[in-house]
Amino acid sequence: MAMTATISCSPSAVQINQQVTATITVSNSGSSAVTVQGIRLHAIYHGATEPNPAAVGYGTANLSAGATTSVAASGSTVFPVNLVFFAPSTGVDSTGSGTYDVTAYIQSSDGSYFSPTVTQVKVNNIPLPASVTL
Repeated sequence: MAMTATISCSPSAVQINQQVTATITVSNSGSSAVTVQGIRLHAIYHGATEPNPAAVGYGTANLSAGATTSVAASGSTVFPVNLVFFAPSTGVDSTGSGTYDVTAYIQSSDGSYFSPTVTQVKVNNIPLPASVTL
């Protein structure tokens, strides 16, 4: 089986604490249906090296009973997953904005373990009012 995935985030530019939806499309080029068993989002500050996790709250893909978790032969299934970035923030240590690389780790019933090419999200801090001085 040849399982692949793509990921996109909407919106692609946000302020901290604003929800982003990652849309993960899992494709199966094989001749039999395959079940997605796990999806875990991962974000890291662009240019950073592991381990350097981002301050992010991750939602989970709906892989529960009754949900569509199979990917048909020569087909695709879409899994939306929400996430929220908590940095950069206002204050003296604020960098103003940051770009994060977002991907997912996916496991399927045929033994495949794969990830889509990263997508990027630009996260801006909440600007301080002009009357506030640090």
